[in-house]
Amino acid sequence: MTRPSRLERLQVLVYLAAIAAGLALGVLAPAAGAAVGVAVLPALAVLLFVTLLVVPCTDWLLTFTQLAGGDTARAVAFAPVSLIVQLALLPVYVWLIADGAAGADVGTLIDVEQVVVTVLVVLVLPLALAVPVRVLPRIFAAPPATTPL
Repeated sequence: MTRPSRLERLQVLVYLAAIAAGLALGVLAPAAGAAVGVAVLPALAVLLFVTLLVVPCTDWLLTFTQLAGGDTARAVAFAPVSLIVQLALLPVYVWLIADGAAGADVGTLIDVEQVVVTVLVVLVLPLALAVPVRVLPRIFAAPPATTPL
């Protein structure tokens, strides 16, 4: 297992600082919520795009596996499977929750159009952009220099 970088070791503190900053902004300037809220989806897309350039798959699973000293390589291999299972089970969870909410109609709880837009902007778009950015330099890289014998 590789030694975590300084940022990785301070990752939890960075998360807590970001949460505290957001909470402080919400309490001190509640009117800023609408203006800042517009930037959340694009910010998530950009962060995920950068993440996809750095590593092929990240998840809380990886963070906690590494923090606990677990087998990060296996967690990386399992993360896509976990994501697919989570996405496949999401309608089941929503149905169970909606049924528990006094028989509320799922359509009244979820804006399907917003879910589709969010999945496209936060998952599909960054992945679609990250793949060529990672692959194209390898395709167009100069061949290694050879030395005469």
